[in-house]
Amino acid sequence: MPTLGSRWLTPTTVVGNITYACRQQSRGRLAAPVSREVASVLQNPSQLPALSLTQLEIMNVIWERTECSVTDVWKVLRLRRDVSRNTIHTLIVRLEEKGWLEHQEAENGTFLYRASVSQLAAQRRSVQDLVKTVFNGSAEGLVLTLLDGGAISPAESERIKKMISAAKRKKS
Repeated sequence: MPTLGSRWLTPTTVVGNITYACRQQSRGRLAAPVSREVASVLQNPSQLPALSLTQLEIMNVIWERTECSVTDVWKVLRLRRDVSRNTIHTLIVRLEEKGWLEHQEAENGTFLYRASVSQLAAQRRSVQDLVKTVFNGSAEGLVLTLLDGGAISPAESERIKKMISAAKRKKS
């Protein structure tokens, strides 16, 4: 168990356990394997904490580039809005602590971050959360909202029809 001076620090939540394990691992101090609870969370994206819009924006940059440094992410995001490098660094460290990112140290000492969860898995999770919370579990409500709002182009509509037909054939 970690100590700070003479006090014992006890991670009391799954996120706390993940944070502790990630910090210890990144500092080369992880002597024992992570608990089953922490390992299952790191392997199952549905158990990771939800992403905020800003965190999702950072993850999109990393997914697009596969691997990048804090500076790489900051350079992309500062073109969109005024944001400090320190803010991006803090957010990336938090994403790693939560299990969304992992890093590797380059020869020059720079940390290169990569996603520990695929973009597709994160998208599925986000849509499931959206359907559950905003549409009270109704996927139909989501689709109707997209159709009513004009968010789907005619070409997308055709592709969706084909996917629905293929899914029906697959189930039969």
